[in-house]
Amino acid sequence: MKSYKMRRTASENSLLCACGCGEKVKKSKAYSNRWNRFIYGHYVRTNNPMRNPETAAKFKGINNPMHNSEVLEKKSGKNHHYFGKKRSKEVCEKISKTKRKCPYNHTDEWKKANSERMKRLGGNHPFRKPEVIERIKKINSVAKKGIKLSKGHIEKISIGLKAFGENHWMKIPENRERAKRHLALVRPDMSGSNSPQWKGGIAAEPYCDVWLDKEYKKDILRRDNCECQNPDCRGISDKLCGHHIDYDKKNCSPSNVLTLCVSCNSRANANREHWIKFYQILMFNKYGYEYKLKRTG
Repeated sequence: MKSYKMRRTASENSLLCACGCGEKVKKSKAYSNRWNRFIYGHYVRTNNPMRNPETAAKFKGINNPMHNSEVLEKKSGKNHHYFGKKRSKEVCEKISKTKRKCPYNHTDEWKKANSERMKRLGGNHPFRKPEVIERIKKINSVAKKGIKLSKGHIEKISIGLKAFGENHWMKIPENRERAKRHLALVRPDMSGSNSPQWKGGIAAEPYCDVWLDKEYKKDILRRDNCECQNPDCRGISDKLCGHHIDYDKKNCSPSNVLTLCVSCNSRANANREHWIKFYQILMFNKYGYEYKLKRTG
């Protein structure tokens, strides 16, 4: 007599995945009268070689091939197999549905439990160790090397920020202070006077009295035809503001103020010596303003 294995028929009540996740399996495509034992991809959960401690130890830390700079260079940027491709709408919908199912994305209980756990760990948190931070920096620098955001991506970001408007969480003073405290705890080397952009706390200094006059600002806007004066403007933001060429808030003379969009104004915060010379030459060629060169050293 031949011995036959019991088939999983539709009449059975326990048509659940064998990995123990509790989800129902689908009907077999090969056999119309049978049901699958696992959901697609769940077989690895029970037969995963990485669950063996000896095998897992070979891929931990430095031994992990994804921590090797040569391997990362081969799989990042244009060498990545998914470079230049776009996900279909069906795949995007599936990803959004799976993210919505995650309990920690919606409940406040998980957030409270996570904050308490972070407080208990304190300085012993792995992401606060200098060795781990340096390793993550190297991995991110190699992975993001040479990658630039497309114009379409930048436009989507600007549209999303405009949709928030004044309701953006970073425009609420309480959230700003909380972000500063968090940065001081996580990265004390990048906060306050230790920041590479620290200029002695000049951001808290007041502007000159003329700057409070709205008519004065309107005159500068009319002079510049209500346009961003940066010839290399990316066209990301439509909001205009006044920019101080020498970064001195108390120097509000017309020769020191020009109209820029918010994006170009934020770009001018880095490499200030370059932008000072750039905008002084621009104002001289356009309006004939003369400037005294500051000698350094």
